[in-house]
Amino acid sequence: MTEGEVYSRRLKELHIERERLKAEEKKRPRQSLKSHERKAILEKTNSRFHVCGGSIKGKWDADHILSHSKGGEHSVDNYLPDVKVDRNVFLNLRTVAAR
Repeated sequence: MTEGEVYSRRLKELHIERERLKAEEKKRPRQSLKSHERKAILEKTNSRFHVCGGSIKGKWDADHILSHSKGGEHSVDNYLPDVKVDRNVFLNLRTVAAR
């Protein structure tokens, strides 16, 4: 088997695994955080963002420590506060940076 064939087979295996994980994720419904859960998440970091350490004043997102798609649970222990970002702006910046 050539190196190209090995590479092609491995890509196919990874694609199949990704599709399996996506199918499993759809079986696990996502849930919104309740106000008491959001408060507990803030208290874990003393109302600071976990990436930059800045003080939280206003809107914020709850970021999974272990992503939902990788089996992360919907529990206060699996979240940290993160800066609220417009996802479209982020994706556009990432696209520009990749050029």
